[in-house]
Amino acid sequence: ILACGGSGNSVTGPPTGCGASLVFTVLPVPITSIVAAAPLGGMGPPVHTIPTDHSGFYLGETGVTLSAPGPLRVTAINRVRYMVSPFRQGMSDYGVTANVCNGYQLAFGHVQTVVGRIASQVGGSCTTYSTANETVESCRNQSADVSFTAGETIGTVGVFYARGSPTPGGAVDIGLYNPAGPNYFVNPSRFSSATRNAVCPYDPFTPDLRNALYAKMGDVVVRASGEVPVCGTVSVDVAGTARGIWVLQSAPVNQQGDETNFAVLAPHPLYPQSGQTFAIGLASFSSSIGAGLIRFPRIASGRVNRQFADVTADGLIYCYVHDIAAARFSLFVRLGSGGVLTIQKVSHAGGATPCANDPSTWAFAGTAVAFIR
Repeated sequence: ILACGGSGNSVTGPPTGCGASLVFTVLPVPITSIVAAAPLGGMGPPVHTIPTDHSGFYLGETGVTLSAPGPLRVTAINRVRYMVSPFRQGMSDYGVTANVCNGYQLAFGHVQTVVGRIASQVGGSCTTYSTANETVESCRNQSADVSFTAGETIGTVGVFYARGSPTPGGAVDIGLYNPAGPNYFVNPSRFSSATRNAVCPYDPFTPDLRNALYAKMGDVVVRASGEVPVCGTVSVDVAGTARGIWVLQSAPVNQQGDETNFAVLAPHPLYPQSGQTFAIGLASFSSSIGAGLIRFPRIASGRVNRQFADVTADGLIYCYVHDIAAARFSLFVRLGSGGVLTIQKVSHAGGATPCANDPSTWAFAGTAVAFIR
């Protein structure tokens, strides 16, 4: 949803009060304050081109109490100031990372205020980094040690970020991380530990609370389809196919604050079985794709809207269009030898997609862009 986080800290050890498994018995915020619960692996290029390592809640109000969902031990505190931003310049918020039971870590982002026990341990070790549209100062203490029991107040959430907030109370991020690194990537070294370790933060809640959250799944406009995985995923790579996360061949950076150079071809987070989507950070694609995740049909045969996991290194061009009767752009995709994925945006009049023409007429032009793993 709104921001970046991480799961690293230098304090070890679980909280007291752990049982045989990881169970959350309290919602972090009241269900009545949640407008929508975002899935894991959401995308919003160019800022969040790579599937996000966290989920989160869009809130309908500010000053909402943030509670510990289970026993936790705060191990890292991050105070964030937005030095340059198109919608929150000069504003600040907090990130809180905690050890929870069974070796997992839990993180909250965009926390409006924190209780005194946390505020007293805010660090002064500051760094500055940039995303696609912001410059951020991060002051972090990775040796905090503050324990909470289930239901205790951590602080408040609901920071309103003007044009960056689609709801009156903005959003709060929630991420859960399994240090065993369960997520698959063709090139895992390209990704942060948070992305490699992220798992669904809704799964540990008791069934009644988890079902209440799943009933809110979606964004502020569209509800999720209920297709599996309901909670979403960041594991979208399929080796030897077009499906997954790619990086610009001419500038193959690793994941960092700025995700402009990445491209993702993956199941749509809200329609993972029936839909697929492109998330491409490059400015040349943003006017048609970056304004939101467009849902493309997911077809099991042919070369129009073929599901990405079926597109192998056969050297053929495949064509994608989200609305064959009205769309004003289409996309050509080809996976070639050597694992190079070529993508081109083709602008055209409404309904004049080349996808309706014979594939023998499809060809790349000079605006095509090459990506690698």
